[in-house]
Amino acid sequence: MIPMGASDPDKLVGESYSGVYVASARDAVGACLVAARFTGFLGPQEDHWVLAVAKNARGTVAAGKRTIDALARDLASDLGAVAIAVEMDRDKRLRLWGYEGGDAIGRFDSAPEDDEDIDVRGIPLDEFGEPLPEAMLALGGSGSECAAELVRICGAQAPDDPESDPAEDLEELLDEELTESESESDRLRAVLRLLALPTWLIASASLPKRVPGGPSAEQVLHLRTGRTGFAGLTLGALSERTRRKFKPDA
Repeated sequence: MIPMGASDPDKLVGESYSGVYVASARDAVGACLVAARFTGFLGPQEDHWVLAVAKNARGTVAAGKRTIDALARDLASDLGAVAIAVEMDRDKRLRLWGYEGGDAIGRFDSAPEDDEDIDVRGIPLDEFGEPLPEAMLALGGSGSECAAELVRICGAQAPDDPESDPAEDLEELLDEELTESESESDRLRAVLRLLALPTWLIASASLPKRVPGGPSAEQVLHLRTGRTGFAGLTLGALSERTRRKFKPDA
């Protein structure tokens, strides 16, 4: 069962948030975010990971109408790094995307039946007329198919328990049916802990103030269309009028 977090200081219910984890140096990630005209917050270096949190949780986050998954794809490609995108929709729907360099590793969607933009036309079929599993990884589904790849690219280590397998544990987490007392943030917290990724994304709604269980305000760089200071304030105000608040329909 997914461990509950009701007593955790970073527990938020009904929040929407999104971010991208990049396994690269903070300065390099920051330079790419500036070039992409990203609007959001860049956290500190945490081991080999840096977390960038989008201000617009469920819509356009950078120039070129890029959403969080497109930004993660471009960061991974430009930096030759691993990038994991996370999008939480009102604590009811969790989506994950994994990229390694220029390759899409897979996608998880906790409510794929609601995703009307998945188009399987042109996907290779097997001898029984079903889409090939490897071809569906980037399109979504239950998401458990990409568990092993996510564990691999994140370098998750097996716990002391010799009977435990991180890939199997992640597959179980992704496939688990939530109870009425559990939320998608509970699932995400467990996933992030298993993958050894910073968990403070869950409490990122408190930005630009200190994040409970996360970095202080002084450790976070606030970017507005890739700029800081007065220029960022001015350009950010203009861009917020034009950037989509929600993802465009396919």
